[in-house]
Amino acid sequence: MDSSSIVPSSIKALNAGISSHNPFVDASTVREPEIWIDRHADSPQLNIGVRSHLHAAYGRVCQSTTVAAVTLLGQTGTGKTHELNCLRQHVHNAPIPGLFVYLNVQQFSEGQAVRQQFLRAIGDSFVRRMPSGLLQWQQLAIALANHALSGIDNSRKQFSPRSVLELLSRNSLEQNQAWIDRIAEAFFRVRPDIDDPDIVRAIFWTLCPHQLPYARKWLSGLMIPSWKRNELGLPQPRSHNPESQAWQTTLNLLTTIEQYAPVTIAFDCFEHPEIPEPGVQKERVAIGLIKWLGDRLRTRTRRFGVLFVSAMHPDTWDLVEDHFGPVAQFAHDRGEPCGLQPADAETIEQAIECWLQTFYQARNLVPPTPLYPFDRAQVAALVRESVDLHDAIDWCADNFQPVETDPLESVELRFGSILRELADDGLGDDWMIAQAIAQAFAQLQGCDLTIDDPINPVDRDASMIPEISEISFRVRDVALHPQSRTFPVTIELEVLEIATPEGALASQSAARLRGYQNLDPSVDHRAHPETKHSQNHPRCPHRLNPLNRRRCLTHPIRRILSR
Repeated sequence: MDSSSIVPSSIKALNAGISSHNPFVDASTVREPEIWIDRHADSPQLNIGVRSHLHAAYGRVCQSTTVAAVTLLGQTGTGKTHELNCLRQHVHNAPIPGLFVYLNVQQFSEGQAVRQQFLRAIGDSFVRRMPSGLLQWQQLAIALANHALSGIDNSRKQFSPRSVLELLSRNSLEQNQAWIDRIAEAFFRVRPDIDDPDIVRAIFWTLCPHQLPYARKWLSGLMIPSWKRNELGLPQPRSHNPESQAWQTTLNLLTTIEQYAPVTIAFDCFEHPEIPEPGVQKERVAIGLIKWLGDRLRTRTRRFGVLFVSAMHPDTWDLVEDHFGPVAQFAHDRGEPCGLQPADAETIEQAIECWLQTFYQARNLVPPTPLYPFDRAQVAALVRESVDLHDAIDWCADNFQPVETDPLESVELRFGSILRELADDGLGDDWMIAQAIAQAFAQLQGCDLTIDDPINPVDRDASMIPEISEISFRVRDVALHPQSRTFPVTIELEVLEIATPEGALASQSAARLRGYQNLDPSVDHRAHPETKHSQNHPRCPHRLNPLNRRRCLTHPIRRILSR
């Protein structure tokens, strides 16, 4: 159905939704935990060139064993972390899904347990979920298990992740130990060249919900109780040098992973948010890690490659080039670093529209305009003040409030807006007016209204109903009927009160209200016997004929207090 034929929600419903939740609060900055959430507003045109470069780099590591590196440069507020979030979504949803590692550079201390911290960052990232619902550890474990299964019997059906998780969750410890022993033995049979069989065994244990916390802790280089190591069949640390052990574990782990999936490692937050720590150059630590890993992974046998992505301020990149010289190429191996551009009016508007669309769809609401409760003039004013997307989202958080407006004003504005949009589409006059009326009056659903001009309605029996000085009613429902040429719109009203000039209730008028045809004097409700009326609150569905549109809009309507 054409979007213009969708009747928007009433102001009352929209205001209730807006009052219930503000989607913009704390949303202007993508924080570290939010890297793993697919909820951030986006603009298709925002940094499209940068994304194309990143996607191409990921494509290279999917097709070869290359070690690729890309650097993103952007001022504060231009969305560096947001772009990493978009890249993570692309990696997880690509035709060849990969694993993603995120590192906050501020967690590193130069020369102090850097490799241990890096290994723990891998472990922390791999407990995040993929679109399949599996943890990254579990996704890897299933890939290893299916490889082992194919080596035993190529005709056997592959493991279903859900069936394996359900099996291991209900099995006893002894049964799970036997299952892990069998699958590990089968894997080593097809991969006798594996450097560290204990890593593979620990990865398999991540499929067992009860043992997952211990397995991931061991894989991150952390100590677990000796009795638990015995249960899982894992050794104690073999080196008195934790840094050396962490480095060897990292290399063996990445080499194993890259036989089954490409890996993307993202370095973020090169700059301290407040005051830089004196004497510690975080960028040196990160670039050093990229160089060390790249050099060593190039010498190992792998099926897939690895992609390093660094997101930093342009001033930080200048420091990297000054300190490292040619070594800086390890952070960006093709051409110049990718610069993020500040958002313009179009991209800011698109991002806000995307956020609002997600908000309204989750609540089954239809706004009158994509930017509601904001408008394009407000967005344009923000851009004139040179705000970035970060500040624009903060402004939305402060101003996302129910709209307090005269219902008639909403009807008039919406009616004119829809007429202009439909006229541009070249739609026929009658249907165009019908859609405009429906979408405009939909703004009044649930509102109590009053017509306060004198009315002389005409009864179809040719007898006059006494003059009505005021009529109060509620708009119950608005519906479009695309197949009806005669009555393309139905507006259902509930009459609340009718007053004569003398101030008395016109009960006779209420009883015979079906003869009142103010909105369309051409309709005879006697032709619709299914319509029922109450003495106190008769309900009158008026079918609007677009040809009588002038009379439909002649009476001034004002909002009265909600009952």
